[in-house]
Amino acid sequence: MSLVKRFETIATRVREAEDPLYDALLATIGSALDAPILVGDSTKPAYRATLTYRAARPRGFFSAATGFGTLGFALPAAIGAKIACPDRHVVAMTGDGGIQFTLPELMSAKEAGAGIIVLVWNNEGYREIRDHMVRKEIEPIAVDVGPPSFMKTAEAVGIPGVRVGSMDELSGLLRARDPASREPLMIEAGPWMKA
Repeated sequence: MSLVKRFETIATRVREAEDPLYDALLATIGSALDAPILVGDSTKPAYRATLTYRAARPRGFFSAATGFGTLGFALPAAIGAKIACPDRHVVAMTGDGGIQFTLPELMSAKEAGAGIIVLVWNNEGYREIRDHMVRKEIEPIAVDVGPPSFMKTAEAVGIPGVRVGSMDELSGLLRARDPASREPLMIEAGPWMKA
């Protein structure tokens, strides 16, 4: 079996075994934005994207969500990508735990005029780590970390922030976004969303 065929087989198994909400999220981003650059952090949707997301063009997806991922990677990396490609949509896909490692970089994005979209997947803790501990019958410890109010954080930084409740709402918000915008936007999404 070729390497490509094996990869596709694994991706199919992952799609069947995991929550379809992640695929709906990735499909919404891909269809609402014209060839976005998606930058993944160590968060469940980014882990899923590593196996199932197909960027519309080369260099359209990169992520720290490989093995020993680097929490907090997506936000500063997305700022760099936006500065390099100012006329493309750049989405920093991060979790509520990971973004806390580099949250002050929101001010850097604002000051640099890097109009990134910061998509925070808020599942109120380090769920990937927690789920792994539970699967291995390890008592979860230090994984239920309460996040800050992301909407108040966006307000404090002086950027717009929106908490979305459905994929349709997310799609509308993304479709209305000008790729050349110099203003960062924070979007809070999570398991509460309706597909």
